[in-house]
Amino acid sequence: MPIMQKLRDQTHIILWGLLILFLLSMTVGGLVGGADILELFSNSSRMQNTAGIVDGEKLEAIQFSKMLDSQLTQYREADQDIDDATMNRISEQVWNQYVHEILVGKEIKKFGLQASDKEIYAYLVDNPPQFLMQNEAFMTDGQFDYQKYLQILQNPQGNEWLGVEEYIRNYLPFEKIRSLITNLAMTTDEEVKEEYLTNNQKYTIEAAIIPMDVLGNEPIPVEEKEIRAYYSEHKKDYFIDEKRELEYVTFDVKATLADSQAVYQTIVGLKNRINGGEAFETIAAEFTEDPSGKQNGGELGWISKGQMVPAFDRAAFSAGRGQMIGPILTNFGYHLIKVEDRRVEAGEPQIKAKHILLKIKPGPETSESQRSTANVFAYDANEFGFAAAADSHNVKIQKTPLFGKEDRMIPGIGVLPSATKFAFSDKPVGTLSELLNMDNGYVLLRLSAVQEKSYTPVEKVTEQIRASILQKKKIEKLAEFAQDFYTKIDKTKSLAETAKLNPAIQFSNLPDVTLSAMLPGIGRSPKVIGMLRALQAGQMSKPIEIGTRMAILKVVAITPFNQTDFDAQKATLRTNLNNRKQMSIYNDWVNELKASVKIVDNRANMYY
Repeated sequence: MPIMQKLRDQTHIILWGLLILFLLSMTVGGLVGGADILELFSNSSRMQNTAGIVDGEKLEAIQFSKMLDSQLTQYREADQDIDDATMNRISEQVWNQYVHEILVGKEIKKFGLQASDKEIYAYLVDNPPQFLMQNEAFMTDGQFDYQKYLQILQNPQGNEWLGVEEYIRNYLPFEKIRSLITNLAMTTDEEVKEEYLTNNQKYTIEAAIIPMDVLGNEPIPVEEKEIRAYYSEHKKDYFIDEKRELEYVTFDVKATLADSQAVYQTIVGLKNRINGGEAFETIAAEFTEDPSGKQNGGELGWISKGQMVPAFDRAAFSAGRGQMIGPILTNFGYHLIKVEDRRVEAGEPQIKAKHILLKIKPGPETSESQRSTANVFAYDANEFGFAAAADSHNVKIQKTPLFGKEDRMIPGIGVLPSATKFAFSDKPVGTLSELLNMDNGYVLLRLSAVQEKSYTPVEKVTEQIRASILQKKKIEKLAEFAQDFYTKIDKTKSLAETAKLNPAIQFSNLPDVTLSAMLPGIGRSPKVIGMLRALQAGQMSKPIEIGTRMAILKVVAITPFNQTDFDAQKATLRTNLNNRKQMSIYNDWVNELKASVKIVDNRANMYY
């Protein structure tokens, strides 16, 4: 009863609160196009820790981060550098794949295209998956054996096929719907012939290239009001997003001599186990740190002399058939190498080999020692100041350039979501971060500068705008010159003679070129190709804009259509054209699905 009484006593406060929210929603609604404030608060809460929403399906930030990390791991294991552009491209691929799976998955359910057990079995019979074809269990003498595969498929033991069945059960419906959509593609005989002509018919073309030089040095004025008008029209191009700058000190964790010796002792132990009778392939599958080696028992296949790094190469090619050699130290780590066979191919020696790789990494004691050093520095930085602590510890303070929250790769630091999150939190300049983990150590950050959202003032881009306006005016004047020149020339003469009328005009002769090739000095824009395709031998084009130049083209000769050659290529051309059309139709269909639903991409705010 006391609680209920208290609620009754505060009813007037609750009502006033609701009234205020109502009035605020009316006000904010007018500002943001009808949204009420309760919805805004709800959306803000709903998007917290969310990477995006696709047609009502929420993708949690942590789930997206795992998907992204999986792809990044593949790049790192392949020793590929991950720069900003690569990071953004991988993020786009992961996001687009998620959007595709959600939208197409809903269409699969709508049309009942799930895969039945009978369909899964039939698919496995007709289309052995590539990863199974590379599995030694289905090989005979190193080659995929379809009969062995079929026998194992028809007589499964235990649950070993469950993972494969589940993979096909998920994969097959997407293939079914893709086939339904792409079967709509049709390629006509006329299109096939046009493709043949573009790729095979030879043209001899003359070109008169008219450069800016023909205009002379007469000044072209650009007035202040034109600059202002251009700035207003293109103002969005001069928007500068919010940026941050960080000072930082890193503490790298590097392997020590003791760590290297520990890895050496471990790989010697593995060698002893193999010498004791355990299979090289089994040990490789369990222990190797070469990613591909875990799937194929360390198999490298046939390798030629000079194909591997020098230390590996020297050791491997010094071993006899059936011999295991190692540990061998390379920049990748310690290797055990087993040479299975040798041969000479095209005069070059080759070996068929397997290997086990153990990388030299910092051990627990090394990591803990450096972490302790970093923690002491972080404590001193908070107590006495960042600069004073750096001076005392004799470490270097480094500084990033200004970067945006969408720049997932922070210059100098790398991909570190926690650093981005710190930089764009509502902390004042001078704030220190917690000690953050990096791939190879630790980092302490200090927010050193904030650049708010703004537009570059017109005064700072005046010359840039002046150059753009001037270029546009020059092209317009050049087009007028080219048109006037065109009206005065004799269309029956060679352009070589015509070009002599003005020393600035450049003549070019292009013999025996196809319209599928890049035409020197002309390019192959659709406008150029379309114009040439419309001309008969002996005809001349009107002036056409090519970048910052104008050109007049003349078709001197065209090779005749070769029916016999066309008949020989027709089937292949039709297949290639149809494949392109199928891809285009499918992509258009997926894009229509995307346009028909609400998709919210919130990745830039998640700092994953």
